[in-house]
Amino acid sequence: MLLSLAANAGAEVTLVQTIGGEGSRDGEFRSPFCAARGESGDLYVADVFNNRIQKFNARGEFVLSWGEVGVAPGQFLRPTSLSVDPSGDVWILDFNNHRIQKFDNKGKFLATMGKYGWREGEFGFPQDFAIDAAGHIYVVDSILNRVQKFESSGTFVKQWGGTGSNPGQLRMPEGIAVDANGFVYVADGANHRVQKFDPEGQFIAQFGRYGNSEGEMNHPYDVAIDTFGRVYVTDSGNQRILQFDASGVYLAQWGGAGFEEGRFKDPRYISIDARNLVYVADSGNDRIQIFEPAPVIVPPAVPANLTSVESENPTTSQLQ
Repeated sequence: MLLSLAANAGAEVTLVQTIGGEGSRDGEFRSPFCAARGESGDLYVADVFNNRIQKFNARGEFVLSWGEVGVAPGQFLRPTSLSVDPSGDVWILDFNNHRIQKFDNKGKFLATMGKYGWREGEFGFPQDFAIDAAGHIYVVDSILNRVQKFESSGTFVKQWGGTGSNPGQLRMPEGIAVDANGFVYVADGANHRVQKFDPEGQFIAQFGRYGNSEGEMNHPYDVAIDTFGRVYVTDSGNQRILQFDASGVYLAQWGGAGFEEGRFKDPRYISIDARNLVYVADSGNDRIQIFEPAPVIVPPAVPANLTSVESENPTTSQLQ
């Protein structure tokens, strides 16, 4: 299925595929919050109120699922976010159990990190996490208004944030992403903005403010970065996706409230694969929508020895 959608500012976006539908059978969802594709091409979905993870192949066909309600290893109380690492292991944020669980690609439990609490390395209803190229894990600890950084082993490294609206402070942060250069982006929900930090938590920049005009946000829920450096924001309160360039300049948007293809009801987490396909968890419509934005067109380089010649035809160029 290919459906071209109207996006403003001359941008183009194509709806490539929709997966799901309301229910508890294989391939159905009850409020999916996150979808992410691994390097193998398999797609994993956090099926929140079914308390399970579902796996689909590259064609979107159901493969398997795992999980059930509980607090034991391998069980979930609202799995809300996930990520697939380069080895193919699947990391799951287990929201009401205040932990992150790690599984292999067949759903075998491998490890866990975190527990409820306020101290370093503990979580108070964590919302999202991201893994950088070196394996560091960044966790949005939403109720505590902080970001915690861990080694790949789960060892605590540092934290930053604090409650407030000043640069570097947070109010109900929801989503997090790391770009190719290691910079950390946080969807600062109740401050209606996205903040950018270096890997050590030093504030770099911010963009967005409350509203529904171009570039404005109403409780942004998540953020993701494509290979061109473009930043995508789930503008949950406005039921749309916003696109910015790497410096935070507004580019485009698409979506709007509704159940039709390309529209959203409570969009949650967003992810981008190696082909720059955009996966939006359209939770209120119990589906995953997959989009393909227009690529960045890079003009061809002008040869160094190509110079303009002023003549009767001022547009003429020649090789010297």
